[in-house]
Amino acid sequence: MRRSATSEGNRTHLGLFAALGVSTLVLSGPALAQTVQPDSESPAAAAPLPLRANTTQTFARANWSQFNFNPGKPKGPLASVGKSLQDLGINVRIPVWWQFMDNVTEGAAGAHGRMGSGTWFLPVIDFDLDKMFGLKDTRIRTMEEIHVLKLHGGGGADGFQSAAASGPFGTQHRLLKEPNTFTQLSIDHLMFDKRLDVEVGRMNAKRYFFGGYCDVNLLSCNNLVLERNAGLPPSAFSTWMGRAAWNFTPHLYVQGAIEELDPHANSTRGFDFGTNHANATGGGFISLGEIAYKTNFRSTAYPLEIEAGGWKNTASHADPLNSKLFTKGTSAFQLDINKTVWRQDGGASRDPLVRHLNVYTQFGKAMDPTSVYDTQVAVGTSLYAPFASRPHDIVGAKVTYLRLTSHERGFLQASQFGAGGANEFHAVSTYFELNYHIQLYPDVVLEPVAQYVLHPDTLFNAKVKSVQSGWVLGFTLVMDISRLAGLGG
Repeated sequence: MRRSATSEGNRTHLGLFAALGVSTLVLSGPALAQTVQPDSESPAAAAPLPLRANTTQTFARANWSQFNFNPGKPKGPLASVGKSLQDLGINVRIPVWWQFMDNVTEGAAGAHGRMGSGTWFLPVIDFDLDKMFGLKDTRIRTMEEIHVLKLHGGGGADGFQSAAASGPFGTQHRLLKEPNTFTQLSIDHLMFDKRLDVEVGRMNAKRYFFGGYCDVNLLSCNNLVLERNAGLPPSAFSTWMGRAAWNFTPHLYVQGAIEELDPHANSTRGFDFGTNHANATGGGFISLGEIAYKTNFRSTAYPLEIEAGGWKNTASHADPLNSKLFTKGTSAFQLDINKTVWRQDGGASRDPLVRHLNVYTQFGKAMDPTSVYDTQVAVGTSLYAPFASRPHDIVGAKVTYLRLTSHERGFLQASQFGAGGANEFHAVSTYFELNYHIQLYPDVVLEPVAQYVLHPDTLFNAKVKSVQSGWVLGFTLVMDISRLAGLGG
């Protein structure tokens, strides 16, 4: 039975007020646990702190290797068990995300105050084959996603997006229809003094390419040109993929990958490893490439990260202006930059916990007018350690410019007019955002975010008469159960 918008909106606002109350209590005093420094051999020591909540980013790049093979030491009540597992070559991670969102005043007319919520458990188990079988610099990675407590705000799995018409919010939320998915099974091997990193198996390129440098906020840090145009399944799903990276120096590398595009993968729980569905359902493959230069606080007081590249796929897709006309292939260019531009100590130290300011930009440009989004540009800034008593917090602001392709705009405009709306449609949406990264405890992070959306599109609900600009609020709570318990590092 569908809840009324009013009662659901009341519950939504109560949830938001509760989250803000927790935030206020946390901010009212220093957190002693936040002063703990990472181990010098831990990958955390090489990364700008506080660590990003994104679980793929926490697998920080080690010297001469794109991905870390040496997890940190377990700390917690079960640290002895975690150490014993690591001695056997097994490292366990269990990140948990809880995301909540509400289109308070934005979106489809009469559908404000809709709530979307979901919780993800992402157990990751790495097997070090050197310790287990003597296969040097070789690792097997497995990952599962378990999706629970899903509330879509009415209207089925697409309910929140249909009401909110908000691109950057909740793109993964609407797609998690399965209760669980087997997300990754891959073998990763380093060669030539760890300069060459080769990985093959069931993977998803979204975990390796063009994730953006938003610094904070899993809820709104999305690459929508890649999300909507590339034909890749949601990151919860995997297909066959091969990836290779060559590390010229500890800071400069090139990376490329080829992944199967199989729309059928979205309808499975990840255990169908066959390839027979791809061609039958309009699939193909996607090739991705990038060159990246990344420094950290070990090497410089003012780190710089640059990632440039693009992708091209061979899958068929319908032209928005003519659903019966299929076009083969899409492509896009991507550029992401993140730079530390100011430090309170003037660069006198390499301390990552000194108050400092980062600026970042994300640029994506599609090469095909039959795709969904033509251009995405995000520009933001993040102030680390905004309060002396909270060195792991981050406060930030961001503006995102999002332009539809001419074909997608024409389709949405015609759909709106056919539904009785105005015969005009904005091709550009602009998102003004404030965000906060609050470290409640080591490995527990709360990230509230507020967006004002100007001229939202109707991508998820093309048949509405109109949508209005307004506010969308949300937060993400992230914790790592295994690290809190000491089962993994």
